[in-house]
Amino acid sequence: MITFKQFNEGGAFGHLSNVYDVNLTFSQMNQFISDALSGKLEYVEEKTDAVNLMVSYRKDKGIIAARNKSHLKNFGENALSPADIRIKFKGRELEHAYGKAMDDFQDAIHSLSDKQSEKIFANGSKWMSIEVMGNGAENIIEYGVRELRLHGTIEHNEAGEQIGPIDKEAARVFDGMLRQRGTHQQSEFTIKKLNRVKLPKVEDFKSLESKYKKELSSIMKNYSLKGSDNIETLKIKAWEKELKKANITNKELHDLLINRWAKYNKQPSISNIKKSFPEYSKFIDSTEKNMPSINKQIMLPIEKLFLSLGADRLKTMSEFMSINPDKTVDSLRNKIETAIDKIKTSGNVELLNKLEIEMDRLNASGKLLPTEGITFFWNGHFLKLTGSFAPANQIIGMLYRL
Repeated sequence: MITFKQFNEGGAFGHLSNVYDVNLTFSQMNQFISDALSGKLEYVEEKTDAVNLMVSYRKDKGIIAARNKSHLKNFGENALSPADIRIKFKGRELEHAYGKAMDDFQDAIHSLSDKQSEKIFANGSKWMSIEVMGNGAENIIEYGVRELRLHGTIEHNEAGEQIGPIDKEAARVFDGMLRQRGTHQQSEFTIKKLNRVKLPKVEDFKSLESKYKKELSSIMKNYSLKGSDNIETLKIKAWEKELKKANITNKELHDLLINRWAKYNKQPSISNIKKSFPEYSKFIDSTEKNMPSINKQIMLPIEKLFLSLGADRLKTMSEFMSINPDKTVDSLRNKIETAIDKIKTSGNVELLNKLEIEMDRLNASGKLLPTEGITFFWNGHFLKLTGSFAPANQIIGMLYRL
């Protein structure tokens, strides 16, 4: 059984981590560069840019869906039925996509024996993460398919808490069960496990490995970091530079601000910090407001490194879920260009500043590809590499703020 520590992506799952999100040490990131370029990543699958549903099955309720932790409690006692899902998303494109996805999934499950259903879903304690693709469920990657892609199952206890790692093999086993009965093809969607991706060693391995390790070394040198230091240490060192420039010499205030701005510890509150140090109130206010953008700038060199690495790694992919890769890339490029033009003419200073950052990330990530990226298991973590998708998604998403 292939398992890993945690999987969080969409719906009740949350967010799937980039390499630089899991607080690896710089020695570990250095090793990851070599492993990624040489193809030493486990259980690699194409990542999907669609919409997520977390579903289970109970004999007394049929198929159920969870959109938050409360739906997971008591093994899905208050989870959403197909009718509930339609009500929740009534009037939106997802009303039909999610509703039909649940209908098709339930019909597929009904073709299985009770023993098989119990093996996969354990009567509401195991939840399958599925990606709904097509039929009103598109994001910015246009796949041209109507599919329900299977990520795997996660077991939860009565309190709705995750009690085990995701089981990727459950997706493979469920896929096989349906194919044996010919019920993977339903009225609206085809149910499939995710595509496994073959990643050979890149042709220019030595030069790329040297390039990225030099970039990582340069980042470390800029902050006097050691191999045993991690991303949090980088942020601490960067914020220490900021506080030194602002002439913050009071040690207590220094430590409180480092704790808040570098470590994201929100206690004590910003108002209490200002009350304790009223003479620094103006500086604290302005920096607190700019803290997200400052942290973004701190992380930008690391993000650009791994976006570029991801792009070089993804270039070796030869098969994609998109049925027309060239058309998908053209559509993605048009969406980006439209977004850039509208943002530039908007006069919105905040968005223009963000656009500049995202364009820098996009340029660093290389050519556009018809995929969000890959997910994989490495060193006890389930991670993603996204290449050009991440900045493209950010740029297109800015349109909703105009």
